[in-house]
Amino acid sequence: MELSRDYALIVRARDPETEQTIVVAAGTARFGTLAAGEFLTNPAYMKKLEAFAPKDWSRKNIEIVISMEVLRGHGGPPSIVGAYFW
Repeated sequence: MELSRDYALIVRARDPETEQTIVVAAGTARFGTLAAGEFLTNPAYMKKLEAFAPKDWSRKNIEIVISMEVLRGHGGPPSIVGAYFW
């Protein structure tokens, strides 16, 4: 079966035990994983996150769900489906 859309989850959270920040980025298939990496490394995508974010979001834990279209075996640009901050 050929994918027409893929998704990824990106999490940035502070581990209370180690007091270190962890980042997890994983897609449901390879296109999602690639898009998660692109999202994290492209300042333009991180800028779009601000539309979903509270004022002090840079110091909060974050979960972001992104999606992208897959066309003829190539993933399109990631778009934010939703984000949760705590």
